Amino acid sequence: FIWSRGGPPSEPEAPVLARVTRTAAALAGPGPAPLAVGQGLVAGPLDLTHGVAELRFASGAVALLQGPCSVRLDGPDSLTLLAGRAVVRADHFVVRTAAATVTDLGTEFGVGVGPDGVTQVQVFEGSVVAEWDGRDGRRVAGGEAV
Repeated sequence: FIWSRGGPPSEPEAPVLARVTRTAAALAGPGPAPLAVGQGLVAGPLDLTHGVAELRFASGAVALLQGPCSVRLDGPDSLTLLAGRAVVRADHFVVRTAAATVTDLGTEFGVGVGPDGVTQVQVFEGSVVAEWDGRDGRRVAGGEAV
C-alpha cells in the first residue's frame, strides 16, 4: 500500500445537501448551538431545539423548520421529519415520516408529526401525493389538508 505525499489518505468530505439561508433564534442540538446563515448541512440528523430555520437544498427546494423539530437530511431533494413541523416550497421534493411519504408536484406544503406520531399534511399551493403506510397515494391539492 502506497500513500501519496502528505501522509495517509483522508476521508472524502460529505456533500453539502442544504445550507442555512435564514434563522430566527434557531438553536440546534446537541448542545444546543446556534445555526449560522451560510452553514452547510450534510446527510444525517438535525435537531432544532428552538426557533426557526430556513434551509435551501441543493435541488433548489426551501424548507422552513420550526423548533422543536427533528429531521434527517436524506438527500438534495428529500428529508425525513421525525417530529415537529416543516413547510416546503419545491418542485419534486419528498418528505418522509414514520407513517407517510409526501411527494410534492411543484408546490408549497406543510407536514407535521405530533407527539402521538400522527402525520398531518396541508397543501398551500399546487399539489402533493401523500401515501400512508405503503397504501396507494392520494393527491392533495392547494387548500386541502389530510
